[in-house]
Amino acid sequence: MNEQSYLEERQLLDRYRNGLCSSQEELLIDHWFNQQSRSLSDDFVEPGYNELREEIWSKLPASNQPVKTLKLLTLKRITAAAAIFLFTVGVGFYFYINLGNKQDIVNASNYANDVGPGGNKVTITLANGKTVHLSDAKTGVVIGNDKLAYSDGTEIQDPALSQATSLPKGARELNIQTLTATTPRGGTYQVMLSDGTRIWMNADSKIQFPSKFSGKRRRIILTGEAYLEVAKDKSHPFVVKTGGQEIEVLGTHFNVSSYPNEPVKTTLLEGSVKVLTEMAFKIIRPGQQTIVEKNAIKVHDADLDEVIAWKDGDFNFNSESIVSIMTTLSRWYDIEVKYQGQLKDDAFTGKISRSKNISQVLKMLEKTKGVHFKIEGRRVTVTE
Repeated sequence: MNEQSYLEERQLLDRYRNGLCSSQEELLIDHWFNQQSRSLSDDFVEPGYNELREEIWSKLPASNQPVKTLKLLTLKRITAAAAIFLFTVGVGFYFYINLGNKQDIVNASNYANDVGPGGNKVTITLANGKTVHLSDAKTGVVIGNDKLAYSDGTEIQDPALSQATSLPKGARELNIQTLTATTPRGGTYQVMLSDGTRIWMNADSKIQFPSKFSGKRRRIILTGEAYLEVAKDKSHPFVVKTGGQEIEVLGTHFNVSSYPNEPVKTTLLEGSVKVLTEMAFKIIRPGQQTIVEKNAIKVHDADLDEVIAWKDGDFNFNSESIVSIMTTLSRWYDIEVKYQGQLKDDAFTGKISRSKNISQVLKMLEKTKGVHFKIEGRRVTVTE
């Protein structure tokens, strides 16, 4: 068994012991055990097993205690089967499972930490300052002319909404007021505006918009990142104000990234948009991207798959620095990032689902270049 295989199997057992395995990984381990355990007695116990069992559980987090019986039984059986497994797989796996190596197993919790992916999270702030927390079991909200509802048609029930009503039988009368949709770090949501415009919000983003558009222009304000499919209305141009620029459209599909302290990027997929600053403006065609820094507008061709990967549920890194990648990961996994040592100025490329735990994303990066990670709670340390 080579070192890489040993480490992968070691990490798999860590996840299994901590209840972090996928269903496929659990089936793989259970299948192996069932095959190996047919020739073993249930009375087989490694010397010192009972004493070590209590020592391990006393050092594990309290949150793991309720599944003590199940996990100990599994660990006991796997320990017994390790002797057979030694001859079929190799010595590396055995030294990890063998309970004689107590300290190795106890220390496993130091690097078995993991952070799950973000999900559907958003709040709607009303003009009176009241906040409505929307369900994370839903994917989107529809801003109607007189009410709020989920994208599946379910009515939104919240005391803050009932306080704004002037209609009978619980109808939610919003009138025309400014609403604010906010996704936290680790959050995403879809919003359909009153004109039919659809907005996909990325993590750590905010949009301000009227409950009902009026006047000659449809205006919203964006901070963060969003993908928009603007409803066509030639008589009422749609304007997005964000990060020192305005984007004017009639009906089109585009992505805007406007996080604080980062260049503002507007990428067009369909239709036509005009990007304006105080000093200049540019009209771009599908497949192009503008980058605005200090009122200057640069235009270049864009990798559309990379730009909208987040909307489709993926990370798609194309020759990005580790700092840029970790900034993206920090928003989606709501983590703190710490750097140690002098990191090389390397470019990283790779694609992986945003539904994966962060350990799987970091493992992909480690295979790409000479960089390593350590997860401690919600902090990830990056080293050479």
